[in-house]
Amino acid sequence: MSEDLRQIERLIKQSTELGDSLVRLARKLQEQNERKVQINQEQAQHLGALHAQLTDLHTHIDAVHHEIRTQRYDHMYAEARQLSVRKKP
Repeated sequence: MSEDLRQIERLIKQSTELGDSLVRLARKLQEQNERKVQINQEQAQHLGALHAQLTDLHTHIDAVHHEIRTQRYDHMYAEARQLSVRKKP
């Protein structure tokens, strides 16, 4: 009977060790998950800031594009006007 008791005690000890290992693993996984959530939140904030900067840049590009078109039109108009003045007697 003592052999059976030793085996039961060994199984109880192994079960306890397994339970402790599972608890440690669960804590470790929870900590990793918390770090990932924090990283994701930081990335979302960075993406939001980047989006705002890109939107602002797009606005500036549109303004520059408009100015370039205006200058081209003004230049073409001035050339056409000079040509029409030259053709008149």
